[in-house]
Amino acid sequence: MEILDDVEWGRLKGALDAARSGTGRPMGDERRVIESVIWRQRNGAKWRSLPSEFGPWWKAAQMHIRWSRSRVWERAFEHLREAGRPDLGEVFLDGISVRAHHKAAGAKGGGLRHALGRSRGGFGTKALGVADAKRRAVLFLLLPGQASEVRAGPAVLELLCPLGPIGRVVCDRGYSSDPGATPSAPSEPSLACPASPPIPGPTARPRRLLQTPPRREPLGTPQGNPRHRHPI
Repeated sequence: MEILDDVEWGRLKGALDAARSGTGRPMGDERRVIESVIWRQRNGAKWRSLPSEFGPWWKAAQMHIRWSRSRVWERAFEHLREAGRPDLGEVFLDGISVRAHHKAAGAKGGGLRHALGRSRGGFGTKALGVADAKRRAVLFLLLPGQASEVRAGPAVLELLCPLGPIGRVVCDRGYSSDPGATPSAPSEPSLACPASPPIPGPTARPRRLLQTPPRREPLGTPQGNPRHRHPI
């Protein structure tokens, strides 16, 4: 099973060689092991679900964990980003919530160290990503589940300032609902996101109440026991 072609593997190989310290014994099947890690990340499968053609699953898992702790993947990503010369004339900013397994609670170091927290959606992590004008990822940031990506937006854009001036930031409607979420980078980029329409009326109720229809009780259902119905 081929995951990367020769050109892609050559670029990734060069970035990994630059990110590693150079010590240790070289792997004989390095390409196969790295492609198994990429396959697992793309499919969201467990390590034990790796196809047999990738070799032992534990070998890829150990390498991935070891390189994550030593920040090899992070340095390789930075190397690829600098080599690709990101186009920051237009920057896309968005986030997504990722549910965590219930066994992830109680990890050593606390939830903040592992970017875990509880929100209305449950226990999980919030991933914030930035892409350049050519739709290439240039920055990732992990936040606890209860953190607000709107509040973290300006801090994320500050991390992009060393890469060059930012022309325009494209984001969703949530960033226009909070004045404090306006990007404040030194280059003062413009904010391109749909405005949140105001709720008409002098005595307007919260938007949540307007968007959520009132719950209706079944006909003939008493207030005390919702499962009990009057006989016909």
